[in-house]
Amino acid sequence: MRFRHSLLLLGAAAAIACSDTPLFPRPAMSIRVVDGGGGSDTVLAPAADLVIQVRDKFGLPSAGASVFFHALPPASDSTSPLRGMYVCPMTELPCAIVYDENNFSVWFGAGAVTDSNGIARAHVQFGVVAGRGAIEIIADSTGRVRKTVFFDVQPGSRAKVVTRVADTAVYVGAGYDMGARAADRFGNPRVEPVAVTVLTPALVQVSGDHLTATGLGRGSVQVQSGPVADTAYVSVVPPGRLAAYFNGHIKLLNTDGSTQKNVLATYGDNGSPLPSWTTGGRIVFEEMGDFYTYLHVTDTLGNRQLLLSNPGGFQWSMHPQTSPSGSVYFYGPGGVYRANSDGTGSQFIVAGVAPFPSGDESKLGYYYGDSVYVRDMATSQKTPLGSNIGGAVWSPVDDQVAFVGEGASGVYVMDGDGGNRHLVASGFFTGRIAWSPDGQWIAASKIGGDFFAMVGLELIRVSTGEQLPIPGTSGYVEPAWRP
Repeated sequence: MRFRHSLLLLGAAAAIACSDTPLFPRPAMSIRVVDGGGGSDTVLAPAADLVIQVRDKFGLPSAGASVFFHALPPASDSTSPLRGMYVCPMTELPCAIVYDENNFSVWFGAGAVTDSNGIARAHVQFGVVAGRGAIEIIADSTGRVRKTVFFDVQPGSRAKVVTRVADTAVYVGAGYDMGARAADRFGNPRVEPVAVTVLTPALVQVSGDHLTATGLGRGSVQVQSGPVADTAYVSVVPPGRLAAYFNGHIKLLNTDGSTQKNVLATYGDNGSPLPSWTTGGRIVFEEMGDFYTYLHVTDTLGNRQLLLSNPGGFQWSMHPQTSPSGSVYFYGPGGVYRANSDGTGSQFIVAGVAPFPSGDESKLGYYYGDSVYVRDMATSQKTPLGSNIGGAVWSPVDDQVAFVGEGASGVYVMDGDGGNRHLVASGFFTGRIAWSPDGQWIAASKIGGDFFAMVGLELIRVSTGEQLPIPGTSGYVEPAWRP
């Protein structure tokens, strides 16, 4: 078969040779690299100028031809400003100045016109992505005449030690490969060995490059190569499932940040749906309609329905907070109400807003004016808890109330009568927080940095104040912990 195939090709070639019109016409132009084609050097090193000649269809130099030199991006990220090579006009030098990963001035391309000898030039500089760098040359307006020149980009000098994941969250017993390696300042890997030292042996263990979580808390591991070192972190978190609000959606995620999914799209009440779990695994939330805000309920698949269908002539309902027994407390016309988990049996309790029941529902906290009060459900006695209390929520198992301090500053805990008020976690947090079902942890959304940028969800150990960040949750707010 191979021999017969060759005869067919020879016959086709003979037919082409005898034809007046070529089957494959010669292109109008061609590109020849005169100088600077290829080479090897370290990141950001200057390279020889790239000199090319454009020839017409007769093989003669083509004067006045437009040429464009383009530094191709890495295949892994076509939009990245970090390239294997940089190229710039002859009037510019250098082609790239990189101060750090977020502060740089670079040229991706250069235009030129060939001289009387068909020659065009561009400055070239090795980039910051080690491996194969490439510059593409285009020599006609249609883009059909192209040539690619390849370069070998070597890593720079050792500047740091990196890991595949610098900060993550896992459960006890889970593990992952750290991917620790020496690198230049741009993260390009080098060959020097890396030593790993566990800084929290009660929480994590390392065998070779593999880390395994052994206890709850904020684990850390030092990685070092020669004189350079860094620390990798891992939050070893209690198991659980959270609902939270992010970017117009109520979302579900595990407490280690995994298995994230959208439940449904909603803007709640001006961007605040205040999700709260029922004992049946559904989520109650508030959503503004045409004129009023109403409570809705959804399962975890996004099948939603109105929870309160205008009971007792209610025109609106909001600020949902569920209890461990399944009751739904909310703010309606005139004050605080309680309903069954299916929305039936609504009854008025007290004038106020933003209710939060105790775990056994023997007490009810609520806001009235500038203060927070507690109502004894058996005697109707009212006790003030104080002011400057944001997003208060009762522990499901203990007589403790958690809240965010004045100005979104700090997470506090106090007894149900207002005593023993103390700071648990410092920092700035959004107003909606949630207890874990066992009352040992609080889920909160932390803010910080310039202009109160969103940091993400954290789990706070109530007994010690230890804060466990959940990576990958920046912008998530209003967490609710599933019972």
